[in-house]
Amino acid sequence: MSLPANHWVELQFPGVLHDGTGPDLLIVGADVESMADVLVTSEATEPVCLTAGQFAPHPSGLTMATYDLAALPELVKPLAVRVRGIGGADPNDAFKLLRVRARTEPNEPVDLGT
Repeated sequence: MSLPANHWVELQFPGVLHDGTGPDLLIVGADVESMADVLVTSEATEPVCLTAGQFAPHPSGLTMATYDLAALPELVKPLAVRVRGIGGADPNDAFKLLRVRARTEPNEPVDLGT
């Protein structure tokens, strides 16, 4: 899915997303020159922007970014992830979203495989 500047997709998961040991969220893009904005949404608050804990471009052309939900304020109970393109107006600058994985069970790690 290509996300030009200021276009987003919001992905809802079954239930609340959980903070656990290690990364809680994985975003994978292709041919990424700049990562998209990643936000979590909840019923109680405005969307909250996350900061990537690790941003790893691979020789394959894939870029993986991981996020830790521990940085969220306690009142934020994330129900969905919003990925928003921040590239230029040129469609070739669009963020190419390939995969999103999230911790949906408190004690299960996020599979970081590509």
